Amino acid sequence: MAALDILSSIFTGTWGIFAGVPVPGLGVSFADLFLGVVMIRLSLALLRFIFGFGGGTGYRSGSTKNPRISDDRKDDSF
Repeated sequence: MAALDILSSIFTGTWGIFAGVPVPGLGVSFADLFLGVVMIRLSLALLRFIFGFGGGTGYRSGSTKNPRISDDRKDDSF
């Protein structure tokens, strides 16, 4: 229980500093900015997961700048 109390007091103090210091020019605290960035990243990750974009691992994803086409397939028509 003592370790939990120590971690709780450290986290509370650190979060209090972040919540009390405003970001210059934005008028919001660092805590608000941090939470906003985390929410944006989670939202984009969820959209990427739902719609399947940004993976770059598929066959036609264009994940390589120099695609290699085998000699057997060079003359194939579309």
